[in-house]
Amino acid sequence: MKKWVLSVLLMTLCLSMGSCRKVKAVINKVQEVQVEENQIDVKHFELEDKTSYKDLTATMTFTVDYPLGNSKAAVALRQWLYKTAVGEPSAQDITDGKQLFDILFGSFKEVNSPDMMKKCKEEEGIDGGEWFYNYRFKKEWENSNVVSFTYSADAFQVGNATSSAWIKDLTISKSDGRILGWEMFKSKTEVKSAIDDELTKKYGDDADLYDQGIPMPEAPLFLADGIRFDYGDYSIVDPHVYEDTGEYPYCLLPYSQYKHLLTAEACKLLGLEEDAAANTPVATGNTPDDNFFKNLVRAWDDMHTNRNFDDHDNSPYAETVKFYGMTIDKYDAAQRKMQLLNNSSDFLQSSVNIRVTRISDNKVRCDFDKHTTLKGQSKTYPSYLVFANQGDDTWLIVEESDQVTDKNLARKKK
Repeated sequence: MKKWVLSVLLMTLCLSMGSCRKVKAVINKVQEVQVEENQIDVKHFELEDKTSYKDLTATMTFTVDYPLGNSKAAVALRQWLYKTAVGEPSAQDITDGKQLFDILFGSFKEVNSPDMMKKCKEEEGIDGGEWFYNYRFKKEWENSNVVSFTYSADAFQVGNATSSAWIKDLTISKSDGRILGWEMFKSKTEVKSAIDDELTKKYGDDADLYDQGIPMPEAPLFLADGIRFDYGDYSIVDPHVYEDTGEYPYCLLPYSQYKHLLTAEACKLLGLEEDAAANTPVATGNTPDDNFFKNLVRAWDDMHTNRNFDDHDNSPYAETVKFYGMTIDKYDAAQRKMQLLNNSSDFLQSSVNIRVTRISDNKVRCDFDKHTTLKGQSKTYPSYLVFANQGDDTWLIVEESDQVTDKNLARKKK
């Protein structure tokens, strides 16, 4: 089936799914979240059913975190979902999630009718096989100022290389129901450059990214740790990421590295402090401050300069470490370091621009620019270390690598 025909089917499906006699909707209220007054409460609905037509067997899943309440953000979210799904604004604010379900399923029979399948077969030569349709409206993150949702849908035919998947991102201000977009950045050109860089790192220089003319996504998605930019399955990467992995093509710009791209208003809404020591939301618990981890990186530098990786009692590595793409033990890692240093009498190393990202209370990543000197030649590598708490407030390296190595390994694997 040609891409445009499938896209029409998918779009029609997702824009106007409704009830019909052949589709028995099973809608279950799974949870109702009520935590704080400023939180967006949701009802979680699920539909999972199977229906047979003359020319088609279709399995469909439908999950929605339906916004509740009369706040400006909740109303804006419901109206956005309706307009995006149905294709036109709602005449009224639909507060009942089940009512929207009924509206959306109204044309499911039409989209998957025998006539439509017959037309596809005649025009595209593809028999109606077993199809899967998935539809999601998911709450991703919120703080006291904003709330973020993703709206996504995909369809594919079992046993046939025919699929389509797309995703839309939405972050709304709670105070006025305003959708946050590109005005949250100082320069859209700089954002595009950062997106291009991160996508190339993630998927490799040889990936089909529109010949590196990477298109801008429709909107940013603001999350706890950074800004995510999502693409549909056919948007940028070949082979198709979603079809192979179930993951939409995306890149994440961590606040620790890219906060400078945001306006002052964006930083305030996202809860990012203006001082340089708070580039990212801090994990809860008794995790040491950023300077502690920066000093660990500097101590790691000193071990190179002083050539003392053979001191196993003071090894910086955990029992098992992911070492430039390989999983090895700490003794092997130290041996590899000493072999390098013993063959390079003039080797020097120092790291600058250290950025700390808190993965969890017990795991922290440090990104930095590693400067090395060897045989009179100086080089710089964008590198990183991941430290993990060993349970006694001892933090050891569990991963060491650099972006050049990661990119080469990804290219080789691909």
